[in-house]
Amino acid sequence: MAKYIEIGKQIKAQIMRGEYTSDVPLPDQVSLAKMFKTSRVTIQKALDLLINEGLIYSKQGSGTYVKQNINLLSKFDATVDQYVGTTELMRGHTVTSEVIDYDVRLPEAKEQENLNLAIADAVYDFVRLRIVDGTPWKIEHSIMPVKVVPGLNKGVLHHSIYHYMHEELGETIGAAYRIIRAAQPNAYDRRYLDAVSDTPMLEVEQISRSRTGPRLSIRSPATGTTRDQSWSTTPSGQCCDNQPTSQRLGLLSWPTISSR
Repeated sequence: MAKYIEIGKQIKAQIMRGEYTSDVPLPDQVSLAKMFKTSRVTIQKALDLLINEGLIYSKQGSGTYVKQNINLLSKFDATVDQYVGTTELMRGHTVTSEVIDYDVRLPEAKEQENLNLAIADAVYDFVRLRIVDGTPWKIEHSIMPVKVVPGLNKGVLHHSIYHYMHEELGETIGAAYRIIRAAQPNAYDRRYLDAVSDTPMLEVEQISRSRTGPRLSIRSPATGTTRDQSWSTTPSGQCCDNQPTSQRLGLLSWPTISSR
C-alpha cells in the first residue's frame, strides 16, 4: 500500500474517533509530515484523498478542517470510492424509468441539516420506478438540492440523472457512505414491485458527494405516505438468484452541488 494511502487511513481513523473536530484546523502539513516521518508532498496526497471523500476541506489562509457533520458519516458502515448511477451500473441492459411523483419544495429541518441547506434552498422531491430489460427493478425516492442539480425536470428523470450530471453539468459523483440493513416492504414495494408482507427487503442508506465537494442527495425507501426521505428499492432477486427480495438504496449527498 502506498504510504500516502496508509497515512490517509490513519488520519481518517483519528477523525472518526473524534481526535480532530470541526472547530479547530488539523495540524499543518509540516507538522503532519514530522508526525508521520514523511514528506510534505506525501501528506498533501493523503489529505487530498480525505478531501475527495468529503471528510475534510481546505479554507484558504486558515487551514484544513473536518466537515461539521462528520458524526453523521461515522455511523455509516461501508464506503465506495465512487458512486455510479443505475444506467451505468447496468450497462449492456436496457434501463428505463417511470416517474411516479415529482415536486419542487422547500426542505424540511432534517433535510436542511443533512444537505447543508438554508431554509429557502429548494429541493426536488421525486419517486421513480427503475425498469431493467422490461422488469421493474427498484424504486427510488430522492431529494436533491435544486442549486446543485439545476434543470432536473421530468424529462431528465425518465433517463439517467448520473449521465445528465456528468454530460450536461460537468459533475461526477464521488465517494459514498452506506448503511445496509434488512427492512419490511412498504406501500410502494407492494404496488410496483409485487412485494407481499413477508417479502425480505435489503435497505441501503447512502450518503454521497460530488467530486467538487457538495452534498448531492438523500435516497431512502419510498413509503407512499411520507416524503421526508429518498430511497431506492430494488428487487435483489432480479440480479442475483431470482428470489423475491428487494434492495433499497438511500443516498445522502453534500450540497456543494445540489442533490439528494
